[in-house]
Amino acid sequence: MKRNNNSIKQKINQFIRKYYLNQIISGFLIFTLLTIILLFIIAVFEYFYSFNTQIRTILFYSLISYATVLFVYKVFIPTFKFSGVFSTISYHHAAKIIGKHFKEISDKLLNLLQLEEKARNHKDKALLIDSINQKSKEISTYSFSDAIDIIKNNRKLIRYSSIFSLLFVLSLVFVPNLFSKPLQRVINHNKEFIKPLPYNITIENQNLEVPQNEDFNLVLS
Repeated sequence: MKRNNNSIKQKINQFIRKYYLNQIISGFLIFTLLTIILLFIIAVFEYFYSFNTQIRTILFYSLISYATVLFVYKVFIPTFKFSGVFSTISYHHAAKIIGKHFKEISDKLLNLLQLEEKARNHKDKALLIDSINQKSKEISTYSFSDAIDIIKNNRKLIRYSSIFSLLFVLSLVFVPNLFSKPLQRVINHNKEFIKPLPYNITIENQNLEVPQNEDFNLVLS
């Protein structure tokens, strides 16, 4: 009984690790996507309104707080659960998730865990051990970790995160006035900046020297 039961629990443990690995990957993708979207929004508002230092300070620390909380919740905590530092989901909880994928063994797996708990405190264990061994053999061919397909689960997040990341980089490179410079002003939130003009001024005069007391005709475009 012990060997069969340990084998089942080992498979459940492998599932739990993959469960949290999936959470880490999806959490990082969600963190990346939402942070980039927020950076886009802040950059656009700063570009059009050129906020003062107080508002830029609020935006800066709001962004930092939001990103920190999101990273801790979506990436940091699942990482520590994956590594075993924090407590994880129970075997029963894991069995219910596994049962949603392998419906044919859902009841058998839960029943196996329940029998194993009874066997610990039951005086007459013979019948329980036989039942445990039988159920263990019936589900021993299943790989519980197959219940989670990391690529399939995160396909949309991978696509959208990649698209927004590419757009963000291209925007910083090719449209710096709209994204890069506004974000620099938010990062340097405690500095005063002159509000940029909505147009460019070019001096067309080739020679800016003029004799004393004579008029100078400045040509702008």
